[in-house]
Amino acid sequence: MDTHLTYPNLEHCEIIKGAGSTTKSNPPDFAISAECLEAMDAPLPELYDFHVEQNVKKQSTSRLSAEEILANIAQKKTRDVTKDFTHFQREAFKKMKSITNASDEACVSILSRNGFKLNDGIERYYRGER
Repeated sequence: MDTHLTYPNLEHCEIIKGAGSTTKSNPPDFAISAECLEAMDAPLPELYDFHVEQNVKKQSTSRLSAEEILANIAQKKTRDVTKDFTHFQREAFKKMKSITNASDEACVSILSRNGFKLNDGIERYYRGER
């Protein structure tokens, strides 16, 4: 296990020990370069709480697998919004859903308004259309 600590802001600084002796009442004599003093005054970056990554992780663990979705459709637990689509339209729907992770209703709505043009639909989804 490496016990060496790395301080990137102080990477190029040196502490030069003085020749004086020390006592409890007399602190050690040493010099700190101007670069080190400037680096010590540099602001620290804000702490990041990783809330976006945690939400994505929660969503990915709660998402149903393809087999579970198909089983739900077969058991009529889930309504198949693509049942009246052509093969081409169904493929465009699947690709848009996999890319955007949008709801079925949003994908169907956007694609049907855009003539099932996949690129246009994805672009409109990211512009905020629903």
